[in-house]
Amino acid sequence: MIKNLLFDLGGVIIDIDRNRCVEALEKLGVTDADSLLGKYVQSGIFADLESGNISAADFRDALRLHAGNPALTDGDIDTAFQKFLIGLPEHRLEELRLLRREFGVYLLSNTNEIHWQWSCLHAFRYKAFRAEDFFEHIYLCLLYTSDAADE
Repeated sequence: MIKNLLFDLGGVIIDIDRNRCVEALEKLGVTDADSLLGKYVQSGIFADLESGNISAADFRDALRLHAGNPALTDGDIDTAFQKFLIGLPEHRLEELRLLRREFGVYLLSNTNEIHWQWSCLHAFRYKAFRAEDFFEHIYLCLLYTSDAADE
């Protein structure tokens, strides 16, 4: 008997469009955005962010250097990187609420801080609900701590 359901965020719960993100990053000067944001695996600073090896602030600083454009603002970078996320249809949120009536519904994701913040502010805002209201528990691999870097 099934008691729990485990969902991933990107491409399962939230619709994504890698190509939109690549185009937006290329406009910022990230000429190798297509290879860094591989179809299945990210590399370089994107992989470091996804794995929690660097903070969002460190990622933004590294991207400015990588793009050769120190004038890029955090907002410029976040807006381009958030183009990866399209949105979350309301019917999917309704389904999650219905599933929670019968199952333990969990979210497990290697998302990053920039995408998670956008998701909480935009994708999961539905009626009076928040992301936490759709899942029994949310497991994210997005927190960077200086202690982890020292180990």
